[in-house]
Amino acid sequence: MSKHLDGNVFEFKKGPKTGKKYRVLYFFDEGNVVVCTTAFTKDKKTPDGAIDTAENIRTDYLDAKKSKTLNIVKLDEIIGN
Repeated sequence: MSKHLDGNVFEFKKGPKTGKKYRVLYFFDEGNVVVCTTAFTKDKKTPDGAIDTAENIRTDYLDAKKSKTLNIVKLDEIIGN
């Protein structure tokens, strides 16, 4: 399930009806690009500052993209697979 949280930030959630659910905050870029910013588990409300953090990451991402300094790293490069 996905929903709009605030500004340009959306939330994808997955998990059981009761108990902890997995959450991923994200925003859209041009075309079909979805940029995930933050992931966490939650059992009540979105943690304080999570939306602000996602908005700040979005701003940094768009600034880097505009200045052509955006560096995309593949997940397997980070975890070593």
